[in-house]
Amino acid sequence: MIELNVSQELATKAAAAAKDKGIDLPEWMKRQLANQVHVELLGQMSLALAERFGDEVWEICERVSTDIGRELAPAVRALLDLDPDDARSLTKAVDLTNLMLDISGEEVVFERGQVVRHERDCLLSKRLVEIGCPQYCSGMFQPMYRGLLKTLNAKADANDPPFLKSKGDDYCEVITMVKE
Repeated sequence: MIELNVSQELATKAAAAAKDKGIDLPEWMKRQLANQVHVELLGQMSLALAERFGDEVWEICERVSTDIGRELAPAVRALLDLDPDDARSLTKAVDLTNLMLDISGEEVVFERGQVVRHERDCLLSKRLVEIGCPQYCSGMFQPMYRGLLKTLNAKADANDPPFLKSKGDDYCEVITMVKE
């Protein structure tokens, strides 16, 4: 199981060390820079590997991402106090990801057992379109979310997004479902 180690003490020490070195950036800027480097690293590396080794790379990315979601599930459930039988509660995992990646959108449909979200603002999507890597979202993040959901509740699932900003669409459509 992956542990989510959140430490204010460690963050305070890191901020002080950065300031001592003359790197005094606001937290939002550090987060955005980390996210952009993350996209470049995973996006360009996976594209280069797929070019060299073929589509099997995307299958591996999806499998590993699903496994990571499964491993994260207990820690995320505890951190966010998720109710695995409630689709809206499960979408808190999307909310957390959105906060970390500076993504925003809205819930457009809520029905018993289903929440549909349209994520419209994403700092990273423009770059993913530029490098041609929609798989970053569809083949890594969405499988991770699905692995998390299925681990928390075998009747829970997420869609294969028909719309992705990383493909140039106006929004990403994320559907969280809990079957009865």
